[in-house]
Amino acid sequence: MSLKLQIDQCLKEIEILFDRGNSNRWTTKDFSELASEIHKKTGILLSVSTLKRIWGRVQYSSIPNRSTLDTLSQYLGYTGWIDYTKSTSEKKQKLYSIVQKKHLIISVITLLILGTGYVFF
Repeated sequence: MSLKLQIDQCLKEIEILFDRGNSNRWTTKDFSELASEIHKKTGILLSVSTLKRIWGRVQYSSIPNRSTLDTLSQYLGYTGWIDYTKSTSEKKQKLYSIVQKKHLIISVITLLILGTGYVFF
């Protein structure tokens, strides 16, 4: 998964945890309250400007620095960015494995049904 996609996923998870709806509708007050929540949970203060930049509300073309990503990950309950990306990668692998198993089961059932139908005709 690309860094941009990982950051986007992290932001979506924060939106869900913060529970203020779609971030496209957030006001400066919402970003201020998010900064406060992040500070309470992590002990690290991210500025409203930083949060707005990360969420694309202020034009900025660079990716967030590592310490910011660490703080966002800590807000989600991870030890840091590496822990977050490792965990999301593992979740993706597990999901992929489950999907593969489901496809295999469906294929076997289909073959059994077709094979049974063939015997009766």
